[in-house]
Amino acid sequence: MKTSFEEDLPTIYQKARTLPTHDFQRALLAYLCTQLNCSYGVTNTWHGGDFVAANTYGLDDDTVTRMAYRWVEIGRPDLDVLTMTASACPGRAVFVNAGDPRMQGEEMAVIRAFMVEFDVEHAIAVALDLGQWGCKMLLSLVRGPGQPSFAPHEAETFSRFSPHASECVSINYVLSLAFERSPMGQRMIAVLDKAGNIIQITERFAAKLPALLEPNAFRKTTVPSHWLAAAQDGRPVLLRAERAFVTFMELDGCWLAEYQRPVDGQLTARQLEVALLYANGWSYKDLARDLDISPATARVHLQNVFAKLTVSSRKSLREALSMAHPSSP
Repeated sequence: MKTSFEEDLPTIYQKARTLPTHDFQRALLAYLCTQLNCSYGVTNTWHGGDFVAANTYGLDDDTVTRMAYRWVEIGRPDLDVLTMTASACPGRAVFVNAGDPRMQGEEMAVIRAFMVEFDVEHAIAVALDLGQWGCKMLLSLVRGPGQPSFAPHEAETFSRFSPHASECVSINYVLSLAFERSPMGQRMIAVLDKAGNIIQITERFAAKLPALLEPNAFRKTTVPSHWLAAAQDGRPVLLRAERAFVTFMELDGCWLAEYQRPVDGQLTARQLEVALLYANGWSYKDLARDLDISPATARVHLQNVFAKLTVSSRKSLREALSMAHPSSP
């Protein structure tokens, strides 16, 4: 690669956090094509044995369409030496150069014709096992006529990059899922793994809570332990100084955390704390026990909350607090 890819990781992870899936994969291919001096690149994704999607860089739409139709016409995936070899060793880059003995013989003539038609002189690929999602992705890069063959040291460098590529694709995928399932608009969210590591955070959330972002935050940052405990227990986290809270929703083996500041700060920190717990199913006795106040005090706080928010039930309180996923009825 032309430069040490470690220097570029912050930018690559930032793109994974901010770009839609199609755009990010194109950006990743563009980076790799530049670094490895390739003409074009392709990602192919499978879920189980089913093909899901492809993205390209360096090819026009007409060429991509012709390529897809031609490959379907050939109908011999068993002759795809590059894909089969790469898939057999996820994370390790493999290449096929012009004149490779594996591409010789009469049976391979149809594959050689395909390569000539689409200017595939040399190709290199690495398979990414996105096990968390049950998906596999093949990252393929192509050099055309007149370009040099791939060398073992380039495959080694590509292999070292592959764990980062896999993590970036996963980060990008989980954030895309979050946006798809819960339209964000200007909402502030973070995606956490089950260990409490932030694997994604929107810019507004990051700006609001800068204490969560440590050096090298393009990798992983761990949230406070009581956040993780709250997520596991189905409880919100109260941010007393902000008069705000963070709620959690389970999402494909991760937590989707959202920062919320309801009703423009109408409630005091104590009132908000009482309201959140009550909306999540706490009784007056539970409130008294957990907040070290009397049941009568808890009742007074709730009466004030109901009056300020003009609500009359637990359900309408949840709606006023914008708690879409309470843990209890």
